[in-house]
Amino acid sequence: MESPCCKPRSRGRKPRQWFPLAAVGKTPVGFGGGLLRVPWAIGVILASMPSQDPIMVPLQGLGEMGMHSFAIGQGGSWVLVDLGARFSSGDSRPQVPEPILSWLCSLGGQLRGIVLTHGHRDHIGGVADLLDRLSPTGQGERTSGDVDAPGPTVYGSRWTLTLTRRLCEQRGVKHRSWKIVAPGDRWVVDRLAFTALPVEHSIPGAHALLMEAGAMRIVHTGDFSGHDHQQETWQAVLRKPTDYLLSDSTNATRQDDRMTEAQVLAHMGRAAETVQGAVLATTFASHVERIRGMLEIAERLGRRVFLLGRSLREQVTLALEQGHLPGRFRTCLQQASARHMPPHRLWIVASGSQGDVEGNCRRLGLGDHPHYVPKEGDGFIYSARVIPGYEPAVQAMWQSFEERGVTLFSEVTGHAVHTSGHAYPRAQRAMIRDVAPAHFIAVHGTGAHLEAHAALAETGRGLESDGVPAVHRVYTGAPMAFTPRGPVPVAVQPPFPPVCCPQGTPHP
Repeated sequence: MESPCCKPRSRGRKPRQWFPLAAVGKTPVGFGGGLLRVPWAIGVILASMPSQDPIMVPLQGLGEMGMHSFAIGQGGSWVLVDLGARFSSGDSRPQVPEPILSWLCSLGGQLRGIVLTHGHRDHIGGVADLLDRLSPTGQGERTSGDVDAPGPTVYGSRWTLTLTRRLCEQRGVKHRSWKIVAPGDRWVVDRLAFTALPVEHSIPGAHALLMEAGAMRIVHTGDFSGHDHQQETWQAVLRKPTDYLLSDSTNATRQDDRMTEAQVLAHMGRAAETVQGAVLATTFASHVERIRGMLEIAERLGRRVFLLGRSLREQVTLALEQGHLPGRFRTCLQQASARHMPPHRLWIVASGSQGDVEGNCRRLGLGDHPHYVPKEGDGFIYSARVIPGYEPAVQAMWQSFEERGVTLFSEVTGHAVHTSGHAYPRAQRAMIRDVAPAHFIAVHGTGAHLEAHAALAETGRGLESDGVPAVHRVYTGAPMAFTPRGPVPVAVQPPFPPVCCPQGTPHP
């Protein structure tokens, strides 16, 4: 199977012709026996690639939805940016593909740091597995001189590192080297420098990154729904030219505009006002801003909030501890049964938005929950998106509520009670316009998302300009060097194994 490819395309220039290596005389470039599509001229000069150019190995998320991670290296040392885990319906635990873990472990002491952009599982879910393998008692490869080393330092916001450390504790993984970074903080890992930049997302403590390698400046947005370019940290970054922008493509195919969180909560409040019985609601446990909105609406309507689900209770407890929720909402953590409360005084927030077999939402819909049995006249606010692959489970859950006479409020019923935490085209254009990079690479999305985002940057539509000078297509499994002229395919040592997206090799 061919490995995914890098495809540069520049405005106003004739696109280069790309050939699989097998078609050009087996140029000695590639990895793990796979084929890397490179132009002939580049293929013959890769062996003399200047060592000062930073290299990126896209590990996940470029051509697939659900997780993201890449390694960036220079001068023989590497830093991992995020390490998500793959979720699929029915999995007992999200997994990181073994070839990725094995390659990261093979770096040994060359892996000097792990930088986390935010605390969603599709970005931190594999960190515990990796640290376990890298530990002296794990399965990772260590030389005798590395036994007492603390391992790579993990960098992230206070919120992100708290969640990551909890995942490690749940796995019984002990790691010694953690470093909390705040917006505006700059730190250096060998020859690579990083600066944390504040962005809006559906979780506290989300960061974009400025990555500097010598004179090369690369901005990676991480997951974001918006940014404030007037903010001091962003202003400091934007004063200097940016060579590359790597930008979140999740909603690039959307034609509408993103609702604000305030608009969503206004719709939710109007929906809740129509419910005569209990209000049942679900959202992602990490969405603290949405949960806060629910608590405030319930408070205004005179309803008492009950939280059903360990993940929800943990996230709310953490939000109270770190000041993201006011102390008056601590009452929702009190353990009690909602069975004995009048339904019109109840607001139940339950975990399990994807219809998980043992999830609280599914059990409520089946009337099998010890704390409450839904009744006719209740309302169920589905304030989440359906993760691809979980559609049958979610639809079955919705049907179980409706069979009990519970009114469903969701996007499919025409109720605007959810909005994405990812940028829509308007915010994506704003990011491109403000950063004004010389080169653009779309990241985090399926092939269709990446292509739509690349086309947006290429045409300059809505940018008040002629677009980014050079737009490039890069996919999972294709190591590349950041050069002033654009990304160039490279071979890396140790060789990176062929990793293909679950949907197959993407082709724009």
